[in-house]
Amino acid sequence: MPSKPLPTWLQLLAILLVAWLLKTQLFGHRGAGASSEDWTPEQIHGGQGQA
Repeated sequence: MPSKPLPTWLQLLAILLVAWLLKTQLFGHRGAGASSEDWTPEQIHGGQGQA
């Protein structure tokens, strides 16, 4: 099977993932908002947890 180029949405997803990883590695806890370590799976998947 000939290899097809990746779909545009997949390229965008990869770029976003790399950018997010770079932001997390470089800036870590600095910047507005909570770091990823402050989020529990319940809060991520269940929306707003404890107010």
